[in-house]
Amino acid sequence: MIELLILKNCKLNLENNRIVRKFKVFVVGSARVGKTTMLTFLTSRKFEPKLLTIGIDFHSYSCKYKDSVIKLEFWDAGGSKRFRFMIPPYMVNTDAFFLCYDITDKNTLEDIKYWYDFIKKVEDLYDLRISDALILIGIKRDLVKRRREVPKKLAKKLAKDLKIPFFFEVSSKTGRNIDKIIKALMKLLLKKKKIWF
Repeated sequence: MIELLILKNCKLNLENNRIVRKFKVFVVGSARVGKTTMLTFLTSRKFEPKLLTIGIDFHSYSCKYKDSVIKLEFWDAGGSKRFRFMIPPYMVNTDAFFLCYDITDKNTLEDIKYWYDFIKKVEDLYDLRISDALILIGIKRDLVKRRREVPKKLAKKLAKDLKIPFFFEVSSKTGRNIDKIIKALMKLLLKKKKIWF
């Protein structure tokens, strides 16, 4: 079982904790699904709805695993079609991907297959192996009672069909399941043998 301590806005004592290394996590999904708002909550524990991301945005997050500190660097890709041409070169050296959709918009789940194929094409283009650590994330879990368009069962089936090992529905407003994403990410990185002690 993963033992993970979430470090919330605290200074790290680098004499007592060694940084193993940095990990690059690329976050993709259609425009306005809530990727940036989710990452803002993850890194600051604040719910701050964001406007459309132009190009690539960056978020940094640290967590403690056993006696080591791991730094996660999230590359938040704007989902608008007019920005997609600039994304492929930035995917090089990615350790894991978050594929995000909006629970209240069924079209954004249908776009997940596009993003999955997009990652595969980048692999072929740059001769990489970057699609072996994926997490499917449904955002806006707090709106399911009033506005759900994507049944959980449908998203689970998609994850299974695409062989995505982890699937979560999260809320950037309440924080529901946000920390579970990080624990799942650690499991994927451990499986890839990219964390060592």
